[in-house]
Amino acid sequence: MCRNIHICLIVLMSLVAASVRAESGGVGQSKSFHGPVGLQLYSLRDQFKSQGVTATLDQVAQWGFKYVEVAGTYGLSIAEFKAELEKRGLVPIGSHFPYEQLRDDIGGVIRDAQEMGLLYVGCAWASHTAPFDEAQCRATAEVFNRAGKALAADIGGDAADRLE
Repeated sequence: MCRNIHICLIVLMSLVAASVRAESGGVGQSKSFHGPVGLQLYSLRDQFKSQGVTATLDQVAQWGFKYVEVAGTYGLSIAEFKAELEKRGLVPIGSHFPYEQLRDDIGGVIRDAQEMGLLYVGCAWASHTAPFDEAQCRATAEVFNRAGKALAADIGGDAADRLE
């Protein structure tokens, strides 16, 4: 019985990735699904902390992934982290940014997304006061709409066409 759920999940992901590669020639490709599939690096946040950036990215590449959603740069500059990804043939396609940064510094989000070469920007959590009422919902939607327009103009386009 696995005592550490993270190790169990990593082992399981390795087995699944190896199985998929053996059957179809690539992660996220099969007779019925042609991918691509990427990996959310946030899933490996503890591994990044305990094993470091290079060892963790080596493992991601070994699993056969090409596309990744970044989750910070783990102490490296954006340029340094992107270079580590490129060394392994990993392509950053998206990242989550804090709600407050989307609200207060969309220019910084755009700059960071462009420097990393991202196609997609997301936000996993919107700060609010409980209960999340209609006024807060409308204000949050306005932030997302304003950010979406700015991002579409500067990093948008038909992102799917930029994936191989």
